[in-house]
Amino acid sequence: MRYATFLTADRQLTKAFYASGQADPYPLVRDFSSFTVAYNGLPELMEAMELSGSAGACMLKGALSRDINNEPRVGLTDPNANTDLLILDYDSDGGFSSVTDLLEEIDPSLASTDYIFQHSASSGITGKTGIRGHIFFLLEEPVSPNILKQWLKKINLTSEKFKNRIKLSRNAMALCYALDITINQNDKLVYIAPPQLIGIDDPIEHRFSFHCGEHRTYKFNSLVSAESNRTKEHRLIEDLQDAAGLTKRTPKYRLVSDYEVLINPASCIVSDTKDCGKFIRVNLNGGDSFAYWYAKDNPEILHNFKGEPACYLRDIAPEYYEQLNQRSQEAALRPFVFRDVASNVYYNAVYDEGAKKLGFCYASSRPALNDFMTQRGAPAPRAIPDWEVTFDPTTNTAVDFHRKKLNLFNPTKYLLNEMAPGPFPIIERVIRHICVDEVTYEHFIKWLAHIIQFRTKTQTAWVMQGAEGTGKGTLFHQILTPILGRDHTFMITQDQADEQFNGYLRSNMLLFLDEGDIESSKQADRMLAKFRSIITEPVIPLRMMRSNPILIDNYTNLIIATNKSMPVKLTQGDRRYNIAPRQTEKLIIDDVEYATIKKELGHFTAHLKAQKIGATDAMKILKTDARLALQELSKTVADNFFDALKRGDLDFFTEALVDNVPVNDPGYIAYAKVIAKWM
Repeated sequence: MRYATFLTADRQLTKAFYASGQADPYPLVRDFSSFTVAYNGLPELMEAMELSGSAGACMLKGALSRDINNEPRVGLTDPNANTDLLILDYDSDGGFSSVTDLLEEIDPSLASTDYIFQHSASSGITGKTGIRGHIFFLLEEPVSPNILKQWLKKINLTSEKFKNRIKLSRNAMALCYALDITINQNDKLVYIAPPQLIGIDDPIEHRFSFHCGEHRTYKFNSLVSAESNRTKEHRLIEDLQDAAGLTKRTPKYRLVSDYEVLINPASCIVSDTKDCGKFIRVNLNGGDSFAYWYAKDNPEILHNFKGEPACYLRDIAPEYYEQLNQRSQEAALRPFVFRDVASNVYYNAVYDEGAKKLGFCYASSRPALNDFMTQRGAPAPRAIPDWEVTFDPTTNTAVDFHRKKLNLFNPTKYLLNEMAPGPFPIIERVIRHICVDEVTYEHFIKWLAHIIQFRTKTQTAWVMQGAEGTGKGTLFHQILTPILGRDHTFMITQDQADEQFNGYLRSNMLLFLDEGDIESSKQADRMLAKFRSIITEPVIPLRMMRSNPILIDNYTNLIIATNKSMPVKLTQGDRRYNIAPRQTEKLIIDDVEYATIKKELGHFTAHLKAQKIGATDAMKILKTDARLALQELSKTVADNFFDALKRGDLDFFTEALVDNVPVNDPGYIAYAKVIAKWM
């Protein structure tokens, strides 16, 4: 038992011809539904083809891995699965007097084997003469479709009758075969429906006919060589180029996904286009068959129905491709890959052309780039291009494909939306609880407003003190992260702060140190120096694993959340840290209020945008009792000694004197004499 797969769509899968001479090509369709028919011999197969074709269906040369229902068939055929059905597709004026004459030229045993002949849709209508149609044979043993393709190419290139009918393609870099070499591919659509005729009578009464021969099946045993075919093909291309007065050029190919792409076609002019829904069909250099096409959502690869290799649209029609990019206004996700010159890191990214923003951009390994592009239906570039990668939140321009520059800043809807300020009671309660008093709350709001309005560094940081459950995590995760963006806000632990790698600063606007306790670190001085640079320096070094260290513009603002009494050593002359009062009471907020925070984010962002602040207001340090208390805790014995000396605080020194003088302690006696003299 053998099986044939048929496909239906939301339209008739055939050509249409009009009395005016106009013709509609075979439709380009993405979504199909399938059904399978079992048959024992060619008469049963012909009956199935006639019935299915009359309903507007087409036949799939291969088999699907599963049934489909109004969905794409991409990836559901095995290109290497053997086939037991041989199809010949011939379309040319002259050359052979009959189908029998054609078959005997290929292999005399074919002419004595059962076959089905199907007239093509245009037969008898367009005025063209010659044999035009499909010829179907059953194979005695299944054969690889790849071998059948090379066999058909060999016949075209070695038989003079077929070779004389070969033409140079429109791009002058490939051959157009009268005997189709691709028809036996397992993903090939075989159009079997009669043509739609408007104002025309069909001159062919029976478009299918069965011819009975001496043998029921064809025994295929031909030897083929792909290398030999390619050599003959290139030689013939050069001969035809020379005959046409063209410069000789040898075709070069690249394998993209599972098909070959010609990477050095001659430039052509797109002379006509036809919109076919999700696809655009084009004619090249004055052609009229609309046999070249590309997908609207991926105008990179130009495919064709001629059996020619596909090619990059930008290579074969550079002017049209440039115009296409300039006038494309529809929303589309454009995948692309590149290498950052500075860091030598590879990236894969998606650009939303409708929203004019970066969808995402992630570091990648070099081998994974091809898979990334293939999975999104786009070709990988022949060479991975070098780009300049920056992070600049002061501009919303994300990608410049012409200059090959990418800005990692991806503004959120809250940063882009211009809405009027409104109430945000839950957010306000959270922030007031963390800040404890009114003065701290107002200064913190100004600090946030600076980040939102100017999108630059404030050059100051905040230390938020309090026990667990006082709202510090809610502030970061539920309020600040959604507003600034998940890619631009990072929470790190004390251990991460100790590490030498700081890749999280690559595209950062807000760094949140959770449970900060810098003074307990063995590298406290080094960590303090690191944070000083993060807070104030305009440029900082970036160190990522497996990449070169680079200098980047620094837009990071810092919040240290802690439950320690002295998380950071605060000197008397410090101009970097704002210290919020310590909050000891937990924040009481129920689930309904917690869910309301998301609804208030727009109003809160608008409130921050509406704040009247100067460019340097957020750089001022808030002098509070909490700050003074932390400064006192930060003092060493030497700090206290010299502070008392500067103040002339004699009481500080006399507190060390005792009533009973230790006569055996010369150091104490010397100290007491100095103090006594001062007194």
